[in-house]
Amino acid sequence: NILKVKLNSEGNIELLGGNILMEGDGTLSIRKLKLEENYSIGSSKILANTTTIVIETKAITTNSKVFINPTSDTLNKVLYVTELKVGESFKVNINGVLPQDITFDWFIIDSKKPLEEIPEIVQPIVEPTPVITEPIIEPEPIIEPPAEVVEPTIPEEPIVPEETPIEETVTP
Repeated sequence: NILKVKLNSEGNIELLGGNILMEGDGTLSIRKLKLEENYSIGSSKILANTTTIVIETKAITTNSKVFINPTSDTLNKVLYVTELKVGESFKVNINGVLPQDITFDWFIIDSKKPLEEIPEIVQPIVEPTPVITEPIIEPEPIIEPPAEVVEPTIPEEPIVPEETPIEETVTP
């Protein structure tokens, strides 16, 4: 067997037909990653121009829930988990091909009870019972007629006091 190593146009090294990519900044991209241990937490990447990656881990059980959190811009695409294989792997998909790598963190939570035995936490929405009330009748406002305005009367001629003659008294 011969290991084929290729230097691509971006100056990165490709191994095994592009399944392993070593970039100049030290980034190592692997199209499929197999974890030999029972890892229940990790980080991974969906490579540009692909829509899926298989994460191999023995941590998957029949009661597992896998959560993913994107750590790079998904350009409004959605990451989702499918194909949980007990003791083997799970698959992470994105709903469309992107021109860039999408990085994400993942973790597995295992319940002691099978998922179908766990009650739903979210209660169904129940429409409220309508309450029938009698309409409130407001009393008619009391409108009083405007008060009569009495205007002062002004005499037509001014009243001038009469002059009273002054009497002079002379004493001898």
